[in-house]
Amino acid sequence: MSCASVRPTYANLLRTTDYGWWLGADTFGALSESIATFALPLIALSATGSPAIAAFVQAAGVAVQTVVGLAGGLLQDRCDRKLLMALWGGTGLTLFALAALMQHLGWLTAPTIVALALLMGVRGGLLQDASNTMLRGLVPDSALPKVLSMNDARDNTVSLLSGPISGLMMTISNACPLLASAVLSLMGMVSTAPIHRYWQRTDTHRTDSQRKASHPSNDDAANHTSTDAPAAAQTSAWKDAFSGLTWLLTNRFQRRLLLISAALVGASNAFLLVTVMHISASGTATVSAGLLNMVSAASMIVGALIAPTLIDRVPGGILIGVMFVAMGIGFTGAAFTPDASGKAAFVALAVVALPAANAVLGGFTTALVSEGNQGRVGAGSGLVQYGAYALFAAGSGSCMQLWGYAPTCVGLAATIALAAIAAITMRSLITLPTPQHWEEHIERWHLERH
Repeated sequence: MSCASVRPTYANLLRTTDYGWWLGADTFGALSESIATFALPLIALSATGSPAIAAFVQAAGVAVQTVVGLAGGLLQDRCDRKLLMALWGGTGLTLFALAALMQHLGWLTAPTIVALALLMGVRGGLLQDASNTMLRGLVPDSALPKVLSMNDARDNTVSLLSGPISGLMMTISNACPLLASAVLSLMGMVSTAPIHRYWQRTDTHRTDSQRKASHPSNDDAANHTSTDAPAAAQTSAWKDAFSGLTWLLTNRFQRRLLLISAALVGASNAFLLVTVMHISASGTATVSAGLLNMVSAASMIVGALIAPTLIDRVPGGILIGVMFVAMGIGFTGAAFTPDASGKAAFVALAVVALPAANAVLGGFTTALVSEGNQGRVGAGSGLVQYGAYALFAAGSGSCMQLWGYAPTCVGLAATIALAAIAAITMRSLITLPTPQHWEEHIERWHLERH
């Protein structure tokens, strides 16, 4: 498929859906969060001089976001997702504007930075994934892999820009990136207003299948007294909040894929985090701390540009296998390479196949989950993956302080290599075909829908 043949599909999405408005609002929100997230550990490092505290700030925010995400998933499945996207922008405006003011006044010390990270975690857990859960129901299922690959290109462009921009603004003042995030949050909130064509739940509490499962017959429902109703509702709410995680962990295919992804996401992101801190702590200009993020993002943009062509022509399992092998080799090579340019080259190799594989994995797993369950399944996945990242970030920060940068990176690279080996031996994953044959693959391997 040529680039010319991709553009009409994209133009058709913009014309027949509200994907364009969604993309604008989501992009402003992503850029706002990325700039602030990049800046906060470096602000903590500048204020305390401790890599362990800087890593703890990052890990604490992620840990809180992970736990609160379960409630967020339920909220996203029960409430209007457009409203939640607007709240995401509004709370970002308030939080980052206040943080910028505190930094300007000299009130951002270690305790207040940790408090800011925790508030960002609560906000992220409740609201950040509202835009992602809206995506299925905003565009046709058949367009999901290509839309996800386009979103990957967008995400990596944001990552490419946010690190250097945030670092450059920090050379002016540590308050600048926080103020910029506040303005971008406002722009994201305003951009949600024109979104109208998207899936909305008519029953805000549960799907028909969930209602039938909880109340098998009218006679059973009649046997419940009014005094039991509040306790039953509370139990049902907790059960609903964990239903996505329960499905992921009780399904063999989803469980193995989730654990592999958690190890890969946690170790690879911790690798990038400690490398950025290592560059910043070495006395190099702060703006250069975003260089590795820049290189990895540029590589993924290249991968995202060719992803739509590959998705339709190459079986998904091959794309996924290539991605895992490339990440294993790339991060291992980066760990053993001392100079910065060599590290950048290996990281670029590690992530170039990521957009196509992510689009296939994201489209396939999203298609297995109904519109009304997207939030809770996403929250369950986030609990495991972000939880793993929080542990890896905190552990790698401590290891870096105790044993140094190089041994920490070697340990992280070994984890990535083991995850890659586990993935390429998973037959139901490696044999995934192109999207037009996904239904046959689901039947062949008896994969469960939710």
